Amino acid sequence: MTQYQKMKINNISHVLRHAMLCLIVFATANTTHAQNYSKYTSPKVFVNSQAFKNPWSGGINSPLYSTIDLNNDGIKDLFMFDKQFGAAYPGSYKIRTFINQGTAGQVDYIYAPFYERFFPQNLHDWVILVDYDCDGNEDIFTYSYSGGMEVYHNDVTPGNNLSFSLTYPLVHSLFLGGAYANLYVSNVNIPVLHDVNGDGDLDVLTFTLLGGTIEYHENYAKELYNRCDTLVYRQVRQCYAQVGLSAVSNTAILDFNNCFFLAPPPLPDSLIKTPRHNGSCMIGYDQDGDGDLDLINGDILGNNLLYLENSGIPGVSDSIHLQDTLFPSYNVPAVYKTFPAPFYFHAVNDGAKDLIVSSCTEYLTEDYQNSWFYKMLDQTPTISFSL
Repeated sequence: MTQYQKMKINNISHVLRHAMLCLIVFATANTTHAQNYSKYTSPKVFVNSQAFKNPWSGGINSPLYSTIDLNNDGIKDLFMFDKQFGAAYPGSYKIRTFINQGTAGQVDYIYAPFYERFFPQNLHDWVILVDYDCDGNEDIFTYSYSGGMEVYHNDVTPGNNLSFSLTYPLVHSLFLGGAYANLYVSNVNIPVLHDVNGDGDLDVLTFTLLGGTIEYHENYAKELYNRCDTLVYRQVRQCYAQVGLSAVSNTAILDFNNCFFLAPPPLPDSLIKTPRHNGSCMIGYDQDGDGDLDLINGDILGNNLLYLENSGIPGVSDSIHLQDTLFPSYNVPAVYKTFPAPFYFHAVNDGAKDLIVSSCTEYLTEDYQNSWFYKMLDQTPTISFSL
């Protein structure tokens, strides 16, 4: 080997050693930074000399709202799940957390990304936070790829950060006819999770597989175990409150008794009683103060909110007897861009729940002003909202 060849090999070895050292340092630095990464949200942002309150929270296209105490201060904070897939980065859904500063009579949320890490990072399609075990802490209900819901229990303890554990990988129900199967909820629907019959445990209203009527699944935890810390469902109505929904618009068919209907009847005007699409986001609350559950539905077939007023004995003889297809028609109707989603929670720190309207679809979303705030004005006895 010549002297020149030896010098060339030594130079190559020297370069390789330096390259390997740089690679090790770079990898170590990246690992360290990944472990300590946190969002820096302190810099202020001004537009026309006006400071943005939450400039670093990122754009939210289809926010699904829930409340939860993030920091153990006894005040319900705000959780937002963006239904638009890939909004944060490809292959993921966006979660945003906001601390409620509790200023009386004001919407006073500050973006707090620190708490986002405590939620499961594989949540998808839709997320609702609601307390199912009566401990005062909201649990996570989200879509299961198996065709229904999975549930994470909130394991938080005083003085500690949030933590969640998967308690129900797939929620089941005992159906009319004796079948024990998954309690179906579509990935493009949002169910009503509410104590429908007032016995203290969490019931479910969800659209049928074909989407034309609402199933009522009653939780029998109180009846069987005299407690509310478990989910034991039975389907008790296939056509809750005797209401069907149109196949061509976000309107209702009252006194609807065709619950077991599975194919279009041979009638020219049968279109409205055919099995529907999937794509409905619904909430339940007592609008008129009579003790039963009224409903508001947003739908892929319309840009309106549909209000359905209930009557009868809760969980026994519910019956929708009135509809408002441009709710709230007494104020400014929530005529949204497409497929609106209603949410009902304390937003103003005044003890009253308000109505927030956003999008329930990941497509054709509104880029600006996509969350509409309807403040509760009165609730004696009927609730009224004002935009």
